[in-house]
Amino acid sequence: MDNSIDQQMEHFNNILKRGDPLQRWQTVYLLENMVEAQTVVLLIFALADRNTTVRRSAALALALKKDKRASTPLIASLKDKDVDVRWCVIHALSRCGDEQALPALEQIQANDKSINHINMGLGESAKFAIALIKQRSQTEM
Repeated sequence: MDNSIDQQMEHFNNILKRGDPLQRWQTVYLLENMVEAQTVVLLIFALADRNTTVRRSAALALALKKDKRASTPLIASLKDKDVDVRWCVIHALSRCGDEQALPALEQIQANDKSINHINMGLGESAKFAIALIKQRSQTEM
């Protein structure tokens, strides 16, 4: 691996650990647009950030990456206290297409009546995500 990429990833890691919220959000935005495989690991780390904007941005960035390595941390993030973070996580899971997310999404579909900031119900969003994951798994067969 290129040493300059390693240094860049280490720099991003340090910002995610110690930067102010704006720096952390900007780092997530940069990682979203990079193709290096290590970006997924840093975005997974950002899912646990103390700032909701950073967590939402990390989930949306992982949605664009469509990397199944993010599935388990995303599933854990379905318990985030922020409804908008949970909505972004549902979206990310639908894009990752990992069937291991189905039980957690089915639980949300059945029980979560929360509404996000754009008036979308999490239960309905989970239903849509479930359909996408099932459709993707059928086309991959």
